[in-house]
Amino acid sequence: MRLFIIIIFSIMFFMLSSCVDKTTKKDNKEHKDLVENKDDKNNLKKEVNKTPDENNGNGQKNYAHTNGENNKNNKDNHDIKPIDSDNNTTETKNIDEDFDLSQELTYQNVLFFANTFTKIESITEDLTDKFYKTIEILDHINKYDELKAILPLLKNLNNIPENIKEINKRYNTPYDVTKIGLIVPKNSRYKKLAMDIENGIKLAQKRYKSNLKIIIKETDLSLESTKKAAEELIFDDNVFIVIGTIKSSNSKLVSMISEKYRVPFISISKNDELVKNNRYSFSYFVNIDFSASFMAKYAIDVLKLKKFAIFYPDSKYGNQNMIAFWKSIEENGGKITAVRSYSPVKEADYIAPAKKLVGRYYLSARSDYINKKRKLKKIKSGYSLKKALETLKKDLEPKIDFDAIFIPDGSESTTILLPYLALYDLNFKTNNHWQKFLATQKSKDKKYKLKFVQLLGTQTWANDSIAEGAGKYIQGAIFPTTYNTRIDNKNISKFTSLYIRNYNRKPSMHSLYGYELFDILNKLISSQKLEGDNLRNKLIDELLIKNFKSISGEIKFNKYGEVNKHLFLMRFNSERYKSYNKN
Repeated sequence: MRLFIIIIFSIMFFMLSSCVDKTTKKDNKEHKDLVENKDDKNNLKKEVNKTPDENNGNGQKNYAHTNGENNKNNKDNHDIKPIDSDNNTTETKNIDEDFDLSQELTYQNVLFFANTFTKIESITEDLTDKFYKTIEILDHINKYDELKAILPLLKNLNNIPENIKEINKRYNTPYDVTKIGLIVPKNSRYKKLAMDIENGIKLAQKRYKSNLKIIIKETDLSLESTKKAAEELIFDDNVFIVIGTIKSSNSKLVSMISEKYRVPFISISKNDELVKNNRYSFSYFVNIDFSASFMAKYAIDVLKLKKFAIFYPDSKYGNQNMIAFWKSIEENGGKITAVRSYSPVKEADYIAPAKKLVGRYYLSARSDYINKKRKLKKIKSGYSLKKALETLKKDLEPKIDFDAIFIPDGSESTTILLPYLALYDLNFKTNNHWQKFLATQKSKDKKYKLKFVQLLGTQTWANDSIAEGAGKYIQGAIFPTTYNTRIDNKNISKFTSLYIRNYNRKPSMHSLYGYELFDILNKLISSQKLEGDNLRNKLIDELLIKNFKSISGEIKFNKYGEVNKHLFLMRFNSERYKSYNKN
């Protein structure tokens, strides 16, 4: 009996296991399909949510266009035939099933969606939402050709969301490739510089007999007038590219507008931060990093200097230069041995930083001072000890563990602070033999080893007033510049003479910037005849990959859109600064 029961239960268990196994296999298959579908959607979501840099993969500007291989595939896919159907319900079913957002948004899939979408007489709300979602995704991942295929369908819809209208406006606003927009703040304190930019551009247009048209918008410094000018250039004048302005906040605003509407913009302001995260913005103002790197490399490679001090104003400009120069010195194999800041507004505050720079401030940390002070206390007291300690402090040898000092400040402040540094026995390399004789005599009297250091500055030193006010200290000082009428260069001299003949005034750095920018754009647009679709992005490609030769030498934009160009060196003598061509 017991054996019979066991056999019965075994048969029942076998039958039950067989049923469960079939059910489980079916469920597993359905679960697998579900998981794969879910994974596809997640992969698309990850792709869409990538940042521009992640989508680009190379750290460079991410443009709203496909690469050459994709363009070739897109061209082949233009022959795809739409799927015909006599039944609207069937068509709706097809588009819902076949154009799932989990699919890759290739040109073929989007074209299928567009062709099928146009054949549906009754478009459901769900289908419309799917259409809008597709546009948002394509815009986010910069699929220009795909958007071009699908955006025209908007004309058949009502109550279009504002964000979709903006996307459509970006990609469908016409432009004339021969028109260049220029925003100049002529109604402001920058009037002279604004005129210099405009004159430089017009001079190049005349010089090269170009057919490019310059559409000029004059503004003040308000954001309202700048915004109005930029939008008029884009939507009313249909310019191909915008150039301007001078003030950093205005350039930042134009950069935001150019990014929003996919219009190339070249800034001529000191604010280079606006270009790093914007695909369509470029900066033609040589930034602090590039200038500091040029100066550091020259000091180490050519002047053979190894150790450096930085004496800088505690301001935005001063701090940026300090960081950039420090980084550049170390990258080129040099060493920073002293760094001190000072107040940019209070002259009296130069004293303590100057003392600290040469080791005359924290005397309790100097063993030579402590030892001499201890000896004096053994033999003197009272008033005689006090006078002896004062003399000791004055005659104490300066601690100068550097070969050069970098001072990133304006001409007025530099004129005032150099005598303070000299007061505490910091001697500069000059061509003044009398100054050298005095320094040598002082060191003999005070019995310390004499050392001379090279004085290095920035473009803000381009003012003869430093030589007039601190001539015996500034002699031999070197600083870089992008343009100056005193530069000993054949092309620069020709440009200066040409400008003076046409406008009866000397050009400025902004005059050269305007001239060179037009020269570059004229070569790209007129000479090479940009053709095809999405010309604005083709222009961006060309700007990023090409080297250009113009008045000041070779010009190139880095991967962020910041200009790298040749810098010239200037050097002070006893009366003024002049070109310095030591190689």
